[in-house]
Amino acid sequence: MPRLEGAREYGLALLRQAIIHEAWADQLITGKLRNWDLARVTFIDRLILELAITEMVSMDDVPDKVSISEAIEIAKIYSTEDSPGFVNGILDAIYHDILDGKLEQLADG
Repeated sequence: MPRLEGAREYGLALLRQAIIHEAWADQLITGKLRNWDLARVTFIDRLILELAITEMVSMDDVPDKVSISEAIEIAKIYSTEDSPGFVNGILDAIYHDILDGKLEQLADG
């Protein structure tokens, strides 16, 4: 399979942004958890959510719905049976906050 041009650079840029804004993304995730603590979220689900949230708010190249869909597919492959629904629920709630202008402003890092 041919390597996608710019994929490595895009991935590294996304990773850098996710590291810079990890605490901010975790606050968004925590705000959407109901009767659940962030420490109980599986490590891989947390990483998937942090990357998807970062992509949604700081990377203009990918539509938000695509970021959500890709995150769900990654959760299907690499996480638990319940993870795709969990990831979808959190990201969909954050997506609607973005649409409604309720999302806290992302500080540049």
